[in-house]
Amino acid sequence: MRNKNFDKLKKHLSSSIFIIPMLFILLISVATDITTYFLYLNSFTTSFKNDMTMLSSRLEIGYSQLNSKISAVKRSEEFITATKNNDESYLSNKIQSLMYYNSSFLGCVYYYNDNYVSTSSISGVPEYSDLISDTKIKEFIDDKDMSSLAYIRTDNISLSYYSYPYNNHLGLLSLFVKVMDGNGNYYGLLEGDISTETFYDNYLNLKGNAYMDNASIFLTTDSILKEKDDTSFDSIISSSSYTTSPVKSSGHYYMKQNVLSSTSESALKYFDIFVIVPSNNFMGIIYTIVFSVLGTDVALFLLVYFVGKKFADKNVKRLSDLSDSMEEDIKKLPSSKEESGS
Repeated sequence: MRNKNFDKLKKHLSSSIFIIPMLFILLISVATDITTYFLYLNSFTTSFKNDMTMLSSRLEIGYSQLNSKISAVKRSEEFITATKNNDESYLSNKIQSLMYYNSSFLGCVYYYNDNYVSTSSISGVPEYSDLISDTKIKEFIDDKDMSSLAYIRTDNISLSYYSYPYNNHLGLLSLFVKVMDGNGNYYGLLEGDISTETFYDNYLNLKGNAYMDNASIFLTTDSILKEKDDTSFDSIISSSSYTTSPVKSSGHYYMKQNVLSSTSESALKYFDIFVIVPSNNFMGIIYTIVFSVLGTDVALFLLVYFVGKKFADKNVKRLSDLSDSMEEDIKKLPSSKEESGS
């Protein structure tokens, strides 16, 4: 009976020592996990927003660099004179020189006087009448305030570049510049077709950002500019509205913004930037922290349990020894019969 009482006391002491620290550790852990989640969510959201702004700025830089090269040609008086005189040789050599200025160009075409010249990299150039059947290109030509336009096309694209057929489904980023004299007289249209892979790599990448690892970045107008023929994200891109913060959907976070929300370049007014990031980029960090905290909790729980158990064992043993000692002392005391006999 006495041993059972001591066992109960031992369990009671061990539980009392274990439960209070355990609850305190659990409370700290839950508070840590919740605080960490919201801190990282805020950091992720801020980083995503900043990256969207940065991509818009890079796009403007890329456009400015390409536009400056092609616009330098159209501002030349000699170029306008050659256009008036139908000097095909001069015009051809002039636009061919654009290919040496920037590796982003796949090829260039100059439409003028119901004719055109193109760089040697292009074949199967569409007719001018087919080109301006695109509403946005026609609106650009008619707009007196716009001198250049960057635009993604899937129709009326040259058949091949560097002898390789071009896949229209990928979209093609083209820069259009109107050739006009100082009096605003229109002479022709310069078209610079840009390598998607080179442009994305030079201007639209988020390498080195842990949150944006494996991010999918798309430029869109009415069409989507792609590096490979993949339709995985087409539906979400086409159906999504503009966002001011990352939106979670089907294992991804995404943001969609019009470029003009972050730049002042009206030539880019048709462009949207769409960025899709795997949710594991964010949640992976959270899971790592949560499991680290849980691992620490388990270690602390075990430590508190063994410390509490050892403390209880030690003190109950002392009480048990004291009880045994008291029993021995009681046995040594003279009995009442012995006292009356004496």
